[in-house]
Amino acid sequence: MTLGVARLFDTPLQSGNASSGTAFAVSPTLALTALHCVSDFDGFTESASVTCQSLTWLRFGKGGAVRAQVIGYDTKLDVALLQMCDALPPEIEPIALTSGCFEQDLWYSLGFPDSVVANDGLDGFAISGRVTYAYATIRDGQSPAIQLSCRQSAAGAPLAGVSGAPVLLSQPVRAVGIIRWEHPSAKTNGLAVGAEIYASPVGEAAQALPRIAELIRPSAGPQPQRNASAERQLMQSLPLSSKGRLGRPLVRLGAVALIAVLLTGAGSTAVARTIWDHKPDLPAPTNSSGVGVTKSSAPSRPRNSKKPASTHKPTPTRTNPPDVPNFQPPRVQSRSCADTEIKLNPSSGPVGTTLRIVGSCFESGERIEITFHTTVISQPTADEDGSFSTTGKVPESYAKFGSNQYRVTASGKQSVRFDSQPFDLTGD
Repeated sequence: MTLGVARLFDTPLQSGNASSGTAFAVSPTLALTALHCVSDFDGFTESASVTCQSLTWLRFGKGGAVRAQVIGYDTKLDVALLQMCDALPPEIEPIALTSGCFEQDLWYSLGFPDSVVANDGLDGFAISGRVTYAYATIRDGQSPAIQLSCRQSAAGAPLAGVSGAPVLLSQPVRAVGIIRWEHPSAKTNGLAVGAEIYASPVGEAAQALPRIAELIRPSAGPQPQRNASAERQLMQSLPLSSKGRLGRPLVRLGAVALIAVLLTGAGSTAVARTIWDHKPDLPAPTNSSGVGVTKSSAPSRPRNSKKPASTHKPTPTRTNPPDVPNFQPPRVQSRSCADTEIKLNPSSGPVGTTLRIVGSCFESGERIEITFHTTVISQPTADEDGSFSTTGKVPESYAKFGSNQYRVTASGKQSVRFDSQPFDLTGD
């Protein structure tokens, strides 16, 4: 699968024509971009009306163009929502959305700056950096934004044409923003000042454009960052650290023993008790029930004495993890899925034909949207196995188009998984 980032054109594709920016697919039928890429909006000036292009062309990868129309926008955020009139190529994967990022998160993006793509023949140009400030504002505080430090901008790379590109966080890949602006240079046309660029937050865009709100996935939390100073202070604060008399090897030995206690519970309490007896300034170890093992509560036997025999066999008990009431183990899917798939019957017919659509390998319990071309004809819910079966009719509104081939698409609202099958509309 290829990541769903597209090059924007305001005219049908011809050799040598320049692109107007970048867009990215967020579902099989929807895409996001910067509003100034598809309208007369300049990105900053408040206007009572904005004139959008009647039709825009999106080219994903080396394939043909997909036609799209603006169906919603927000001038404060400089964001536009596009409805694709043609089916998304099957090898293109829509990009999932998320609503949160954190300072110092690593980010990257793929866009189409004209000066780089046109001159060097590249099919896209990657940029990357770190999140500087997740709660920035621009336009005198009127527009929320994400401030990003960009290495390519700092190096003087011209980025005009990257507007509308997604700000991507990895593992898993999700878009947290839409690139909109960078400080222009008064001396050098097309270049920016410094390393900072700005993006509109996806969470804010979802409030302005409700159709994408259901596509947002939870934030993965801040990316782990190493802090060498804090790690060094932690090691030095341990009782058996390099500043102690036994040195760092025993620190590692003590850490291994503590991990053994945590993993095996009461069976390793004796090991923890031995460490505790020899090092009274360590925190008291606990047994599997969470009760602290102290010298008074856990008397020790003579070293050479035998453990007294016992005929009592304790009954194993199942306990919940601490601080997690009514814990339930995670549900395991009854089967694994390789690829999302739908089947369509019949595959041809006139308007009004009843279609039976069967799908599999969606997310358990998610809502599925079935579209005939761009018209929603059914919205079933996937069962526990991620499967569904539903029916829908070929819309009467397509009679005026005569015989043609369209695609029936099923897209999951939570998983963003999808598949489509062709349907030949006849003029019968």
